[in-house]
Amino acid sequence: ESESRGFGTLSSKALLLKTVLVLLVLSGVKTARATDLLPTQFGAWSARDSKRFPAGTTVTRERTILAEYGATGTEQKTYGRAGQTLAVTLTQFKDPSGAFGAFTYFRGPRPAPAGIGDHSAAEGSRILFLVGNLLIEVRGLPAEVRELPPLAESLRRVADRRPFPQLHNRLPEKGLESGSECYLLGPMALGRFVSLGAGDWIGFEMGAEAEVAEYRRASDHATLLIIEYPTPQIAHNKLAEISRWFRVNPKEGVGKGVLLYAKRNGSLLGLVTESSSAAYAQELLDAIRYEVKVTWSERKTKLEEPSITE
Repeated sequence: ESESRGFGTLSSKALLLKTVLVLLVLSGVKTARATDLLPTQFGAWSARDSKRFPAGTTVTRERTILAEYGATGTEQKTYGRAGQTLAVTLTQFKDPSGAFGAFTYFRGPRPAPAGIGDHSAAEGSRILFLVGNLLIEVRGLPAEVRELPPLAESLRRVADRRPFPQLHNRLPEKGLESGSECYLLGPMALGRFVSLGAGDWIGFEMGAEAEVAEYRRASDHATLLIIEYPTPQIAHNKLAEISRWFRVNPKEGVGKGVLLYAKRNGSLLGLVTESSSAAYAQELLDAIRYEVKVTWSERKTKLEEPSITE
C-alpha cells in the first residue's frame, strides 16, 4: 500500500512536471509568433527570409535616434514575386507618439504622399509609412505602388492604435516649408534641427515634447520650435532658465551671444531662431495656435489656456 501511494505520488509529480513543460513550450511558441509582426504573405508577395533585431541592435546608423523615440526592436523580411524582390523593415515602438516622431524624422525633407493612410512618404523606390506604433520602410518598388495597403491593413490588427500627438496642429500655416516639420522627444533629434547647445536644454526629462519647422516668405526665413510642458509653471521656469543661457527678446543692438525670440502662453513655449528679422520672428510667435478647445459628447465645453502670467 505504501509503495502504491509512493508510486501514485511520483506519477502525479511527473504529470505536473510534464504539464508545466508543455505550457512553457506553448507559451514560447505564442511569444515567438507575437513578435513576428510582418506577415508571411500579402497580395502576390511571399516572404523568403526573416530577421529580428532587439532594441539597441537595430540595423541602422541612426540607432541612437530610434532609441530616443522608444524603439523596442526591428524586424526585416525579404519578399519575392515572379523574379522581383522587396525588402521590408518594421520597427516597433513603445507607443504611437514615438513611432510618429521617428516617421517625421526619417521621411526626408521633400516627401511625396505614398497613399498609404494619413502618414506615408515616398522617395524613388523607398516608401515609409506608419501604422500605430509601427514604422515600416519598404525598398524595391516604385513610389506609385498600389500593393502596400493590404500590408498596412494586416499590421493594423496588431498595432497600438492610440492617437498620435497633435502638437503639429499648433504650427502656423503661412510660410511653412512642407516636410520640414518634425516631432521631437529628445535632445539628439533636436540637435539635427536646432544647433543651440548639446544636452537636454529644453527639458525633455521634465516631460516636454516639441515640434520644429522651417518657415520662409520672400526674403524672410526662420526656424520655429514649439515646446509643450506638463504645466504652465514648468514652462515659466524653463523660459527663465533659457533666458539666462541665450539672448532672448533683446532690444535692437543690445547684448551678445545666440539670439532667440520667445513667447509663452500657459504651458506652451514658442522659440524662434535664425530669423531674418525680429519682426518676422514675432509674427511667427503670434501666429502659434495657443488656444485649446475640447468638446465633450454630453455637453459643449470651452477650455482656455492659463494666463501668460501664471
